[in-house]
Amino acid sequence: MGLFGFGKKKEQAPQQQKSHSFKSLNKRSYPRYILKGAKSSLGEVIDCSKVSLRLVSSGLKVGDYLDVELEGRIYEAEVSRVEGSKVAFRLKEPLFKEFIQTHRFEPLHHAIRPKKSLELEPIEHDGSLQENRAIINLMLEIEDPNTNISKFKENIEVLSDLKEKILARANSIEVAGRGRVEDVAMAVSRLGFDEVKKIVYQYITYEVSLSHNELQNFENFEVYNIFMGTLFKKLAPLFNFKDTKNEGQSLLTMSSVAASILSNECDRLRDLYDGVGHLYSFEMRKYEYFLCGYDFLEINRYYFLESLGVFKYLYDGFVLANSMLDPRYGMRNFKIELSGRKLRFAYVTYLVLLGLRYIFAGDKQSGYIFFHRLKRLGFTLSEGKEWINQLIANTNKRLHRVGIEKSIKPIDIPSNLYTPESLLGSGIYTNYFLSRFTELGNEAKRIAIRYEDSMFTHEVLERLLNMEGSHYLTRPFCIVPCADLQDDELPLAIFEGFDLLIFKDIHRLDPSLMQDFMKLWRDFEGEILCTFDAGSMIEYSNERLYELFKEQIVDFPSYAQSSVMQMKMITSTCARINDFFGKKCCDLEEFKDGVYAMESVIAKSFEKEG
Repeated sequence: MGLFGFGKKKEQAPQQQKSHSFKSLNKRSYPRYILKGAKSSLGEVIDCSKVSLRLVSSGLKVGDYLDVELEGRIYEAEVSRVEGSKVAFRLKEPLFKEFIQTHRFEPLHHAIRPKKSLELEPIEHDGSLQENRAIINLMLEIEDPNTNISKFKENIEVLSDLKEKILARANSIEVAGRGRVEDVAMAVSRLGFDEVKKIVYQYITYEVSLSHNELQNFENFEVYNIFMGTLFKKLAPLFNFKDTKNEGQSLLTMSSVAASILSNECDRLRDLYDGVGHLYSFEMRKYEYFLCGYDFLEINRYYFLESLGVFKYLYDGFVLANSMLDPRYGMRNFKIELSGRKLRFAYVTYLVLLGLRYIFAGDKQSGYIFFHRLKRLGFTLSEGKEWINQLIANTNKRLHRVGIEKSIKPIDIPSNLYTPESLLGSGIYTNYFLSRFTELGNEAKRIAIRYEDSMFTHEVLERLLNMEGSHYLTRPFCIVPCADLQDDELPLAIFEGFDLLIFKDIHRLDPSLMQDFMKLWRDFEGEILCTFDAGSMIEYSNERLYELFKEQIVDFPSYAQSSVMQMKMITSTCARINDFFGKKCCDLEEFKDGVYAMESVIAKSFEKEG
């Protein structure tokens, strides 16, 4: 049946799904909020929930009934616990939402604001647009058994270099007939369709990879681009992705178009596009947006879907693959639609990007994840290494046959770089979170992570899922960006074959999809992880959703509870930014005057760097 379980007859009736019960990870009736500057008639309020308060007071004992005034409102309350000067109250009626919103602790958040906004319309008049359309059309046609000479001729005519190659071959001594041909159709007839296909394949595989003059600083660009297509082509069938008309490989091969466009717009970006490590980094996506108002994925979407009208049924999968590579990434200027094919393409592309980051940029953590995820195919680690190195050796031979002297070095299996403590530190709140998170891969099948800092939380979750010993290091997963969906349904069938579904920012899911999500939560056979912002206050704003998963809510540790964790976040973020720019432009000392969110660190560093 294959890894993803496809191949069933379409007319086969779906089996009746059984709803599941899930292990409880949370005993609280409602989430708690750490408060700052909140006063009551009995003393300072430290924290609260929808139906409780904890404040600093004295002279009270468990069981006392009294009124508590909060900003002009009176609440009947009962003392439920006394710990020294800290007194907990149970409220007779729910606390008003605005009180929590006003005083809720949250880290300082400075959004990344673009210096300018790139004009997209001129892209449609770019001189290379028609040539790229012809190249993509040839890529899509070359493996289509139903293609014909007419389709080839139309696109070859646009590409003068390719046209000259075909005419030169048709007029060569070996194949020339009674006269010279000047017409592409006649040249194809003389050479034969199979021979022309070979010429076209070599042109789009090798010469197109050498043609991105704007990416002059990109190390080994042609080798990277060729190997990317090769790796994708080998992985796709192993994961049951049918690359209809070569569409997936074509999309990956042409994906550097956006980097070329942004390089033309900004010399600073041209300098930074120096290799795979930068091209597929989260910092690059944010810096592109900072300088131009759009990032690589947004530009490619406009170029392919809006300008060329290609890859319409696959491009969202490319975006999802990048989100899997780094779940911190979020879209701004477009929506996506899910399908089973897009999700399978996303997973294969995710593996390709992991492999490229290791092979060409030396990213050991990506390599560690890549080899362990190959185990899903039945490879041992050593067999996976042998398979990749044989693929590298075959690629090197092909490169040398066409006169490219560069080659790819064989690789070994790297070790894991991270431990939970290296990411979060230690302490009661961290240990509690990790113990609950670990349950997801054991007895629990559902978890809802409540966060204050979206970027840091999603970075940590990606690391934990791919860490040594993780239940999910070898198992397929997909990320559903709830804020960016424009689907009108979320059928269970599109997630077939995935062991873990990650619903990012579930509080932002369109209400029209909530019923489908609730069904998935109840019926999906694998595990589901969802994340949501503490500031969304879903126990007030979406009570149905809250009741669905309240027993699976686990709080990501708050910076207010763990200064060590905040320092680890800032330290690691500064280190990556400094590595990204190749110099020190982000310093821990600059962020000791407050409790900052990760985006604030990035935003302030970009503004300083310019």
